[in-house]
Amino acid sequence: MIRLSRSIRRQAVFVGLQGGAIISTAIHPLMPLIMAGGAAGVLLLFYYSPILLILLANVGLVKGALLVQFPIFAAVDLTLLLSLMMILVLAIRFADPIVRRQFYSVRFIVMAFIAWVFWMLLSAAYAPRLDWALEKGFRFALVAPLLFLGPLALIRTRSDSRMMLHIFLGVGALGMLAIGSRLVGLSGSAGGVQGIERLTILAANPIAAGRVFSICASMTAIVMISGGGKLRYWALPLGLFLVAALFTGSRGPVLSFILATALMGSLASRTTRRRTLYWGLLITTLVMLVMVFSPEALTSRFQFYLQGGEIAQTRQGLVLLNTVVQRIYLWEKALTLWTQNIQHLLVGVGTAGYIAAFTWRDVEYPHNLPLEILTEHGLLGLSVFGFHFLLIAKHVYRKSRLRMKREESMWLVGALTMFLATLVSGDLNDNRMLWFFLAGLLATVNVESQTRIGDEHV
Repeated sequence: MIRLSRSIRRQAVFVGLQGGAIISTAIHPLMPLIMAGGAAGVLLLFYYSPILLILLANVGLVKGALLVQFPIFAAVDLTLLLSLMMILVLAIRFADPIVRRQFYSVRFIVMAFIAWVFWMLLSAAYAPRLDWALEKGFRFALVAPLLFLGPLALIRTRSDSRMMLHIFLGVGALGMLAIGSRLVGLSGSAGGVQGIERLTILAANPIAAGRVFSICASMTAIVMISGGGKLRYWALPLGLFLVAALFTGSRGPVLSFILATALMGSLASRTTRRRTLYWGLLITTLVMLVMVFSPEALTSRFQFYLQGGEIAQTRQGLVLLNTVVQRIYLWEKALTLWTQNIQHLLVGVGTAGYIAAFTWRDVEYPHNLPLEILTEHGLLGLSVFGFHFLLIAKHVYRKSRLRMKREESMWLVGALTMFLATLVSGDLNDNRMLWFFLAGLLATVNVESQTRIGDEHV
């Protein structure tokens, strides 16, 4: 009787699998293959959880790319799926006493960040549109804490930190290859490269792609400036990442790369400052060569900016159109809304309330993170927001005394590049990757080095 029961169960499972395959094939011919690949991918991400965390940090970039190849992701929220997987990974990791001990040392920083998340959600109570406020607040509250807790749970050793940085560079390298293949394909087409102004990864936002390439360029540049590693292995990736960032047409990330790298190099030792100047001249030469020899369409956005823009006729009369003028206009709107009355001055207009400054509701945020916080959450909100940044800076300085090895320097320059990018584009949810780099820096300065070979002081 027992043997019969087991046989029936095996047959039922086999018939169920066959039935599922037949039904899924009726939906789409490749559906069984997609389901099998999806299941294998989920298991792989659970096993290699740093990849899962980096995909979540780049979810905006990944989602845009996947929607082109796999329309099924239009029905499945990739952000929610990756977030649920990351929650499970964190629950398993925090069962480890070593992880809990490392987390305990930064508990006040995490509590300060969670306090900001709650403040953001509570600010929806006095926002102009409750539905918009809750959507923005819950999007941030779902993903940003996972990006902040993820590195704290996954980085237990210096080797873990190095591996996560290399995975991030690997993701950037895959995107760089996608840009290169797209460029080759366009070069052989009838319209050619002249028919397009910006290159990106499939249908992803060019700004998101530009940020990833710029951060990767910053990290490779800081390794070269610090003298770590074999320079000939890092020079080529640096040039390719920079060219890929330029071809996305995203000027903010490219400018952030330049400023972050120069700032990191200038604040270090005299030898590092000399290397910064040397590599800065080479990078400037490379950018000029790219601008001269690249197709005009791919450099038109930069040329338009350098020429100061153009005069256009609008309802307000003749105005100068360029990115800087537009950004200044948005920042002025933010300051005007913030100073409108005492309530706005203290607690802001509420989450997602910046849109109230525009009659047509056609602009959602001021493209400047501090101004966005100040406008929507006031002085009190900005104080709560800035408190965990101050705690992070204090903790990093106390642990490192600014004598940073290669991993800390890469995390720091990544965070600095991302922060500078938040000053000219995106809103809170577009800039969640900032907390991934801040947490990576925190986790790295907390762990003891197990492999000191190749570590270089900046």
